[in-house]
Amino acid sequence: MTRFYAPILLIITVCLTMTSCASTCEIFGSNSNPSFEDKKVALVPENNGDFDGSEETITHGTFIMTCTGGAPQLCRITVGGDPVGFMVVENGKLDMDLDKKGNATVSGTNLNNKLARYLSKMNAIEFELARQDLFYTSATLFDGDPDGILHREFQARCRNLLDSRRELQTEFITSNFDNVLGKDFFLQLLNEPPTPERKAQVEQILKKAPKNFKKDEDIRRFVTQTGYKL
Repeated sequence: MTRFYAPILLIITVCLTMTSCASTCEIFGSNSNPSFEDKKVALVPENNGDFDGSEETITHGTFIMTCTGGAPQLCRITVGGDPVGFMVVENGKLDMDLDKKGNATVSGTNLNNKLARYLSKMNAIEFELARQDLFYTSATLFDGDPDGILHREFQARCRNLLDSRRELQTEFITSNFDNVLGKDFFLQLLNEPPTPERKAQVEQILKKAPKNFKKDEDIRRFVTQTGYKL
């Protein structure tokens, strides 16, 4: 009898161990954007992430999603196939809010709360850059800018905003070297056009990075492919 039951007990033990290692992420969503109604919300893994989850349709302004995975993973949120934001798939109960502007905000866990604050600040900078461009275009539409005063002022304001954006990116990545946010947003940064300012920013981040961050397989590969030195 002992010999008969031993393999079964082993299988049960392995299954329980695998289940305990998996994390369940429950997402309770609300939507205030009329154009999203009846569209599907989906999560798309970033950087070869892998988790089990299904698309859910927004019905009467609400939806509920469940995902199962291992370690916390960054993913892109899409509605009807269009990207609307990012979140971290991790164990816990999360609230996802789709606002009238079409942006997604996710809260409920430490990493998602950090990410939400960061994205809010980044969106504010992006909005101000767009506003400055619109202001300059409108101001010069009829009378032009013969002395170049408006253009110089416009460039100065944009430079300050771009500097603020780089500082925000750098601070966010360096303060999250120990989790998925630092790694995945650094990889996104490496994919941006290699301007002199961007190169200096990447080098600054690598200078501050701890050894375990630089030893990550994905970090090493992407850094080498983009011509930087660890």
